[in-house]
Amino acid sequence: MNKDTIVGAIEIGTAKVVVAIGELTDGQGLNIIGVGESPSQGIIKGNVIDFEAASSVTHAAIMAAEDKAGINLSSVFLSQTGYHLQGFFNESSVTVSSSNSHVTQDDIDRVIKDAKNKQLPDDRVYIHHIQNPFMLDGRVITNPLGMYGQKLQVGYWSVHGDLSKVRDHMHLVNTFGIKVEDVIISSIASGSMVVSQTEKINGTLVIDIGRGTSDYIVYRGGYVIQTGVIPIGGDHLTNDLSLGLRIDRNQAEAIKKQYANAVFDGLTDVVLISSEGIQIPRSISKHTVSQIVNVRIKELFSIIRSEIETRSHASNLTAGVILTGGTSRLLGLDLVAREVFGVDARLGDNPSWACDNLRDPEYSTVLGLLHYALRSKEKRGALKIKKSGILNRVAKILNIA
Repeated sequence: MNKDTIVGAIEIGTAKVVVAIGELTDGQGLNIIGVGESPSQGIIKGNVIDFEAASSVTHAAIMAAEDKAGINLSSVFLSQTGYHLQGFFNESSVTVSSSNSHVTQDDIDRVIKDAKNKQLPDDRVYIHHIQNPFMLDGRVITNPLGMYGQKLQVGYWSVHGDLSKVRDHMHLVNTFGIKVEDVIISSIASGSMVVSQTEKINGTLVIDIGRGTSDYIVYRGGYVIQTGVIPIGGDHLTNDLSLGLRIDRNQAEAIKKQYANAVFDGLTDVVLISSEGIQIPRSISKHTVSQIVNVRIKELFSIIRSEIETRSHASNLTAGVILTGGTSRLLGLDLVAREVFGVDARLGDNPSWACDNLRDPEYSTVLGLLHYALRSKEKRGALKIKKSGILNRVAKILNIA
């Protein structure tokens, strides 16, 4: 098996660590040849809090994937989530410098450099600069080179994170002699799997609801215009049920998975639960269970709606809301999304090329990482990627440059 045809992806999440290995086919397609996963330990809300425990489960997932694929990984694409991730939109403009007012490559280089040149504190690092369209004298232009105009503008949605938290994730992988080719935030990875190009153009919001956090991404006009992370996920639903019903977390998790519905109207059945030392089981109505869940889900969606109002009003989401991630399995979630955002909502579908066990919504992120790895191979060949700013900076700290 040719090492240059292999791509790898690692998602280190609150629920589990997932490693996927793909092999490029002659037609530039991708066959998934190995998948490994382990329940997370030492990781909460995307942050490493116990390096030894997190390292152990990450290593187990890597070894499982390598054993199935029959190869040893040398490099991977790595996802990044966590509430420490933040983003902002920065726009720059320059006056076209040529005497004939035709845009030159120097004009393009200047406006791009200015738009990406905002300084961060020393403890922050850029992860993505996501370009939005060029504007030439107020007109949207895909490629302004050689066009006539006076004023050239471009804007970037720039995502940055806590340097130490990003470094911890990379170090988990580097410890096993595996190089991180690039870091992709989870919302971009999962969004690339469940959104069509038409939906990106028309305007859509993707919400990836995990166990510890919820990542979102907004597309409009075919571009990413906003991303964010909310520190609310499936674990919060479990905690709410545990407190509200006065049961332990294991019982609350089981009830959430089996009986919870984000919409509680018309639910009258009861759930029987038993507790240690109590002979007669308690009865809890499904209405009560779902009412507790509904409050938290509405809170999550309302926070996201409030955040995206700064860049895109919900009414601009013509293609609606797409839900993915493990917690998106919750019944009625799409109905609450429609209520809060006032647009259509649906559960996202992973692509048909994913093998059966990866078609579930909790694998959108790791599939998205493989997608970006494939694109990089196609564009640059054998993953010979020039390190981005984040990789250069973190590599120097870890002494791996």
